[in-house]
Order: sequence, then C-alpha cells, then structure tokens
Amino acid sequence: CTGCTGVRDVDFAKHAANTPATVANFTQVRCGAGSGPCGKEVHCESYVPSEAIWDFANRDLPGAGTGPAWTTLDRLWYLSRNTATSAFTCTTGTTFASNGCGTGNWWKTMRAVDDDDGNLANGTPHSAALFAAFNRHGIACTTDAGASTSFNGCTQPATPALTVTGGDNSAALSWTASGTATYDVFRNETGCNAGFTKIVSGGTATSLADTAVANGITYFYQVTAFPAGNEACASAPSACVAVTPAAGPCTPPAAPTALTATPGAGSVALSWAAVTGAAEYHVLRGTATGGPYAQVGTAAGTTFTDTSVTSGTTYFYVVRAANSATCESGNSPEASTTPTGTPNFTLAISPSSVTLPRAGGTATYTVTITRSGGFTGPVTLAVAGLPSGATGSFSPNPATGSTSTLTLTVTRNTARGTYTFTVTGTGSTPTLTRTATATLVKSK
Repeated sequence: CTGCTGVRDVDFAKHAANTPATVANFTQVRCGAGSGPCGKEVHCESYVPSEAIWDFANRDLPGAGTGPAWTTLDRLWYLSRNTATSAFTCTTGTTFASNGCGTGNWWKTMRAVDDDDGNLANGTPHSAALFAAFNRHGIACTTDAGASTSFNGCTQPATPALTVTGGDNSAALSWTASGTATYDVFRNETGCNAGFTKIVSGGTATSLADTAVANGITYFYQVTAFPAGNEACASAPSACVAVTPAAGPCTPPAAPTALTATPGAGSVALSWAAVTGAAEYHVLRGTATGGPYAQVGTAAGTTFTDTSVTSGTTYFYVVRAANSATCESGNSPEASTTPTGTPNFTLAISPSSVTLPRAGGTATYTVTITRSGGFTGPVTLAVAGLPSGATGSFSPNPATGSTSTLTLTVTRNTARGTYTFTVTGTGSTPTLTRTATATLVKSK
C-alpha cells in the first residue's frame, strides 16, 4: 500500500499493483473460506464491492470526491438497503467470475433507486458513473438496457440556497424554497468533501433548529430538494455551509437578596428571595466572613439545605442567581450561622458489679447520663433482666440531670448466681433509646 490512511484502503490506486480488485485477481487468490458470494470470508470478499462504490464517488461521478458526489452515493446506498441482498453474483471454478445481474445485487438495487421516471431502459441520472465503477470491478450487469446511459427523466427542483447561524449548542438553518419540493438535510463533522448523515428526510419546512450539536465543534450542512415521493429526482446539493456553535455573551440575572441561614442539627437551612430571569441558583460557602467561598450546591428554587457541615463550626454563605452553569450574578448579601450537633445521650452504670450476701440486701448503682448535641430532655429509666425475687427502682425517674441512683432489693429467696441486667433510658424531644448493662452477684 503506497498511501493507506486506515486499516483498509479501498482506493486501488494507492496499492502497489494499481489494479482494480475483482473476484478473479483478488477474492480467488487472497480470501479464505467463508460465507461470501464466492464462498470466501465475507470481510475479504467485501474488498471488491467496497472499491466499486469508492470509485463511484471518487472517480466516476461528476465532481468526483466532492461533497455532492458523496451525497449521491450516500442516497443510493441508504435507499437501497431494504432491497439489497448480496453485493454481486459469483461463479466459482477454475477462474472465478462475477456480475451484478442477480436480483438483490447492489448494481440492480442502487440503479433502481436512482431511476427517476420508472424506465430503467432509458438510463438513470447517474447510471453511466455507476456502470463505470461497478464494471471496472466486474460486478455490473452489462446486459441491462441503458446500463451505461445517464438520463434525467424528470425536471429537478432548483438547488436550495442555504444559510446557517451558530448559537449556544445549536445551529439555525434556513434555505430558499424550491417550488413545492420537499427537502433532505444533511450534516457531518468531517468536512464538505466527505459523507453526510441525513438529519431530515422529506421535510416540508425551509428552516431547521438543530440542537443536537455542541459548542466548539464545527459542523457541515447541505440541503437537497426533490419532488415529494421521488428522491431520485433530487436537486444538486446546496453549497456546503460550515458553522461552529458557541455560547453567546453572558447577561446574568440580578444578585439574590434576603438570604437567611437557619442552624439545625448537623445542617443549615438557607432561603432567599426569587430573582427574575434566574434558571438556577448557586450556593457558596466559606469559613470566614467575606470568603473565599466554594460552591456547595445548586438549587432550582429559593431554598437549599446544606448537610455537609460540622457541628460547632460557623459557616458563611452567599447565593448567586444564574441562567446557565457559567453565567451567574454577583454574590447575595452574606449570611452566617453555626449548626448544632445531633441530639444524643449515652448511659453508663457504676460500679459495673455488686455482690450481695446469701441473705440478700440492697445493691446501689449510679446511672450516668451523658448528653450531647443539645439534647436536654428528660430520660425515663427502666431495668430488665433481674432474677426472681429482686426488684429495682430509680431516683430520680425520669432523670432531668446527669445521674440517677438505681437501688436493687434482693431477698433471701433469690437464687444464688451472677446476673447481668440491662438499664434502658428513653429520651424525648427527640425520642431516643439507649442502654447499658451491669452485673449483680448473689453469693453462695
């Protein structure tokens, strides 16, 4: 290969042999067994028809290698996909031979969709170029009437004049009307002399707002006109127009006002006044008045709850109104607050164990209540797991301070042994339940 630009190159002139591939000089001698038309490996066999359609667009059509030539190939290719069944017909033997005369062969199906007047015998608009390309590789049908004759059987509409204006992630297209024609719109990201993707098929409008594009990328457009239902009678493509969408100048909304910050347990609730024209609001936070601030969230409305805070730390907030991710107002007035901790308490019992004599008696424990996170509510205490014949009482109960005394009364009838009991404390506002355990021993 003298100038290949990819894994495969279907321009035969860029190969050292400079010879069009056929089933005799390529498929028969180079391809292994498979399920292609000649019984060879399909990817290898595809070289022959691939070179043929490359030639059609790049050697044989008027304006070979240009965008209009590629548009013609693209149209014939895609319109023939529903009826094409095999690229060509192959006859194997001492020397392989091929033609395009079989029903469903590419020659037959592409020529059929190129016909614009229902009479293949008088030729089609691009039949001469199609025949030259396919016959060069031995896959045309030379016995077809009008095979090598180019003939336009209809009057093609006038070529549209296209204008394209780039916007923010958008492109606005408009073109001149071609009588009562319908229109195909094509786009690519490669260039005017490359294949296009059809993005509108048979539309009646003479404008299009294309939003399937991104800022900073150049897109190439062209439009064809054709009588409704007869795409083979399409006009020449419009001049190819390139556009690069970009964001317009930023006109931000006004800055929000009336920002308030309300502390909570492990959170801060923010609210502010709505701003006309704002699509979203950016919430920023710092740990010193005046900043620096870092964005901690985006809100669609006028409230936001910041849960990524540490209790006891003072935070300073500002909010910006925005109409995009990058077009935002200046800062609102600053608001600050210090979130509280999550209300909580723990229980502890001391001593961890008391031993009573066989005759019984009373065992005294101190239950310590450690409060945190702003929890100040009363704690109601209960004891469970005592042996038969033992009772317990707390003083005070509920406990509003940090301690309560637990007294266990044990009778002589209580069986001797070691007993683990559980003290449960239930707090209110909010409702919390915590437990602690200790041991009572009745000696032998």
